[in-house]
Amino acid sequence: MAVSGGCKDILWRFSANVLSVQRVFGDLQENSCGAAEDSETICRLHRHNRII
Repeated sequence: MAVSGGCKDILWRFSANVLSVQRVFGDLQENSCGAAEDSETICRLHRHNRII
């Protein structure tokens, strides 16, 4: 039971991470202003997701 709960927890956190990334890219596609600040944020997100 403990193992199954742990797996569910990991899967839930993984899906939450994927959804938040999708939301960010959806917002970027809608706005697509190409501001330098946004590019910097994207780079930080990419680095962050590689670490996880």
